[in-house]
Amino acid sequence: MFAGGIPPLQQVASLSLGSVDNPGGGANGSYPLLSGDIDQQSPQPEAYIWNASVEREIGFGTVVEVSYVGRHALHQQYAANVNQLPTGTLTNPANAGLNTNYLRPFKGYGPINLVKQGDTATYDGLQVNVTRRFQHGLGFNVAYTYASSRDCDSFQKQVVPNTFDIHGICGPSDYDIRQVLVPSAVYEIPFKSDNPLLREALAGWQLTQSYQFQTGAPFSVATSQDIAGVGAGSGNQLLQVSPGSMLKGNGHFSNSNTDNNYWFAPTTGSVQNFTTPTPGTFTSQLNRNILRAPGQSYFNASLQKRFPIYESSTLNFRVDAFDFPNHPNWNSPDSTYVDQALYGDTSSPTFGKVTQKNNQRSLQLSLRYSF
Repeated sequence: MFAGGIPPLQQVASLSLGSVDNPGGGANGSYPLLSGDIDQQSPQPEAYIWNASVEREIGFGTVVEVSYVGRHALHQQYAANVNQLPTGTLTNPANAGLNTNYLRPFKGYGPINLVKQGDTATYDGLQVNVTRRFQHGLGFNVAYTYASSRDCDSFQKQVVPNTFDIHGICGPSDYDIRQVLVPSAVYEIPFKSDNPLLREALAGWQLTQSYQFQTGAPFSVATSQDIAGVGAGSGNQLLQVSPGSMLKGNGHFSNSNTDNNYWFAPTTGSVQNFTTPTPGTFTSQLNRNILRAPGQSYFNASLQKRFPIYESSTLNFRVDAFDFPNHPNWNSPDSTYVDQALYGDTSSPTFGKVTQKNNQRSLQLSLRYSF
């Protein structure tokens, strides 16, 4: 996977900043080029899955099912910069002024991303499902999941911050949504009348509703700055959390007297909640995905009716309403950290804040003629 850009499989040569008349007249390319490969010695991925279910009919055409689902995966893929410098190399005064690529294990080359298969992932989930068969104009389903998923790197193209210690960032998966509730229903609106025009216009309408409520996805507070002194090309480095920090951000906005938009608090009183590790080191705290983004809610409904026209011809009218109450969902907060003391940069004024939303009402009308 993703091997198309790796020599000798690369089929296209690209020249940057040139022109059609003079393709090579642009700025010189940087050397060495970023390269990558797939570890040919990696073991095959394995997954062990087990589940147990209990199902019972409780009357009124309704069935309840309760299940436990477990999964343990071995040799999962992750990407690592195998040309990463040893921890503390660039913070060592003896290496001041030396070219970073001269100090790397493969001298003269920049980052080399190698896809390995050495991650472990676990999943445990409780699933409850209540279903009523459609009868007498009503059918519904309610599905609820309470689950936990853990790994060390959730996406194959996301390079780990420390090639030599992947287990230092093990924690909740990036897609670890703890709770999800999905109710849905189909309801045939009853209407009776002796008036044929009213009966034709108002009878036979079907209302479909589908809602989804879920807790937020986990996220980390990290920095792109090279605190550990390992050189460019590895993933963002996690920060340390100060003892006694009052963060919130796990389903609630933080208690801030200055701004209500803080999802997690950058400070507790005069103490910084997040600090960088000692220069030349990675944090020893397991701080990956310790915070969770705002939860998400979705409200969708549909109203439709079929009008018979002639013999086998019908006209279907349908109105779809997505997020019909126009309820906004908050985006994840800004979790990119800048250390002013080390780098003299201006800290982001939005650090810790939710600044955007998603989801808005959308209506769709359709008319279909079938024959």
